[in-house]
Amino acid sequence: MPKKSTKLLARRQFRKRDLLFVAALFGLIGAVAIISSFAAMQTTVEAETLTYSKATTAAGQNGGRAAALYWSTTGTGKVQLPTKTTSVTVYAKGDQCQGAPRMTVSIDGQEVTNQEVTSTSWKAYQIPLNVEAGSRSISVGFINDGGLTGSGTDNQGIQACDRNLYIDRLVFTGLDK
Repeated sequence: MPKKSTKLLARRQFRKRDLLFVAALFGLIGAVAIISSFAAMQTTVEAETLTYSKATTAAGQNGGRAAALYWSTTGTGKVQLPTKTTSVTVYAKGDQCQGAPRMTVSIDGQEVTNQEVTSTSWKAYQIPLNVEAGSRSISVGFINDGGLTGSGTDNQGIQACDRNLYIDRLVFTGLDK
C-alpha cells in the first residue's frame, strides 16, 4: 500500500511542477508581448540621399557615405513615418573654425532645431519631436560656412581653417503602437 501512495504522490508533484512551468512560460511570453508592444519603431534616412544645391560625400560613420557640406546649403527630401514620431537623431560632426558649424533640421517647413555641432567625431544629436505618422518633407541645413583662407597663420597668429559640417544619417524614432 505505501508504494502505491508514493507513486500517486510523485505523479501529483510532477503534475504540479509541470503546471508551474507552463504558467511561468506563459507569463514570460506575456511579458515579452507587452514589452514589444512598446518597442521603438525607427526609420532611417541616409543624409547623402537628400537633394543639396551644393554638397559632396565623405566617409560615413559605419563605413558608408555621409553628406559633406563645405558650403552653406540645405538638403531636402521626403520620409515616410509609419507611426507617431517622438524624436529624430542626427549623426553629425564638424570641422571647427572660429566656432562650430551650425545645423538646422526642419520637418514640413517647421524648424525643429538650430544648433551647433561641436563634436569633431561622429556624435548623435537627439531632437525631441511630436510628429504624426505620414509622408513628411525634411530638410537639413548648414547655415554658417566660414573660415580663414591662406596658408599658415594670419597676422594675429590664427591658423588658416575651414568650418564644415558632415551628416551621416537621420534616425526617426516613434512608438510601435
